[in-house]
Amino acid sequence: MDPREATRRVKEAALELGFDRVGTAPVGEGLAAATADLREWLRRGWHGDMSWMAQRLDARERPDLLLPGALSVVCGAMDYAPADAGGPDRRGERGRGQISRYALGDDYHEVVKDRLWRLRDRIAAVLGCAAKVCV
Repeated sequence: MDPREATRRVKEAALELGFDRVGTAPVGEGLAAATADLREWLRRGWHGDMSWMAQRLDARERPDLLLPGALSVVCGAMDYAPADAGGPDRRGERGRGQISRYALGDDYHEVVKDRLWRLRDRIAAVLGCAAKVCV
């Protein structure tokens, strides 16, 4: 199958599964540049107590270490806040705490991972290739 057609099908499947945005990138130098940004972010300590962010930087830069022979990365984004998470905007109102919208619903790792598994199954069925899910 033509690579452009394969990319179109993957993106279409991701949107059908509820992702709001989807992109693809070849494994290689583009990921190395993004990893350099991540390394700087970590160096500055912006990850707080999320020490796991510093683990497996090699695999973030080279996904073929997680899935030998990997040629592309598919990234999906979705709004995972529950529909009823809105309410009045009370920022700046003294004496009122706020809870992040993502914390009001199911664990977003599970919500996103479920959709990614379904996308992986679609990729395998349509394109006949392997995929690894990471959240």
